[in-house]
Amino acid sequence: MNNNAEHQAQESATSANDVALSEILSAWQEVLTVYKLQILKAGDLVGSEIKLSIKAMTLSLIGLLVLVGIGLIMWITVCLTIAYAVFTFGGHWLLIPATVLLINAIVAWISFKLYKQSKSAIGLPYAKSLLVNSESEE
Repeated sequence: MNNNAEHQAQESATSANDVALSEILSAWQEVLTVYKLQILKAGDLVGSEIKLSIKAMTLSLIGLLVLVGIGLIMWITVCLTIAYAVFTFGGHWLLIPATVLLINAIVAWISFKLYKQSKSAIGLPYAKSLLVNSESEE
């Protein structure tokens, strides 16, 4: 009988410690609400990061175009100055465009030569071979 009384006492104690189902459901609803808010905040963060990245890329492109434009203006000024110098020294009219074309060809040749020499330092062939080898292994 003592065993039976202890068993009933344990059952009444555990039933007093039990939580109602409505409390569990409300706790889970709070958890889901918190996760929904975190997902919404993460989505807002991703959206703002994308907008910021687009703005940064746009400003970088504008800056690059401005620098290219300034460089072209300077180069055209140099070519016009050389053409005017040839004209001032009494050069033939055919000598003026020939001189400008020759200077442009020399600068293009030097630029191409510098590019070929520096291409190995960039490491693009190595990266390309890594990409090709990794695709062939799969």
